[in-house]
Amino acid sequence: MSENPTNAQEQYELGKKYRDGEGVPKDEEKAAYWYSKAAEQGHANAQCSIAHCYRFGIGVVQDAVKGLYWYTQAAEQGYPGAQCRLGSDYMDGFCVTKDEAKGLYWYNKAAEQGDASGQVELGRRYEDGKGVPKDKYKANYWYAKAAEQGDSEAQFLLGCNYIVGRGVSMDYDEGKRLLNLSANQGNVFAQNFLRELNKFKGCYIATCIYGSYDCPEVWTLRRYRDSKLSVSWFGRRFIQIYYATSPKIVELLGDKMWFNKLLKPVLDKFVWKLKKGGIGNA
Repeated sequence: MSENPTNAQEQYELGKKYRDGEGVPKDEEKAAYWYSKAAEQGHANAQCSIAHCYRFGIGVVQDAVKGLYWYTQAAEQGYPGAQCRLGSDYMDGFCVTKDEAKGLYWYNKAAEQGDASGQVELGRRYEDGKGVPKDKYKANYWYAKAAEQGDSEAQFLLGCNYIVGRGVSMDYDEGKRLLNLSANQGNVFAQNFLRELNKFKGCYIATCIYGSYDCPEVWTLRRYRDSKLSVSWFGRRFIQIYYATSPKIVELLGDKMWFNKLLKPVLDKFVWKLKKGGIGNA
């Protein structure tokens, strides 16, 4: 590669070399210089890179307005990273007049190109109802798209939704699979969620009373949850409420002898009826 390239791609590559110190001394100012040269020739990657430099003052004097200009140039050429950044800027009103419709427009552009960050952000907007009507099904659609690409945040969000049946059919095993994928990538939220989940593995009160998640009685209750409760709206709603409230009940009362003695006969009778009705424990 020439030390003074005129080709935009070569200028961009030289900027990256100075940024990383690859084959040349690391030099953020020279990296920004070559990014600028390539950006001025319309190189979208370079435009996004010099925008980042201006946004955070890396090798240049910090200038958020110039950063916005170059992000816009790259976004209009279809560069998804810049589109996602613009989506965030318009949503938050950073250096621009806050405009959730424009923010959503740019998130959509990035998401439709397969950009995982854009897909996650678009999913969040649908889940929160920010800039769009709340739509938990669309939220999960975009989370799933990003999760398929291995995005740990999407895996965590979608995994949580499977656990409680929010916008998807409740599926404890699929939820835990996604949470494990996220946790294995170092997602602290997924790691903490799994740690709490594994204490009782979804049958909080029953596990507390019987002392084991794998005992026959708890297995019967789980079979009832999966084969009966989860197939109706009322049953899914009950499970959601149960998951939301039972961990706190166990935390407050789980070590109280009277609590266990009071509920165990009730659960024993219920489990007996389930077994008579054909719901097994294996």
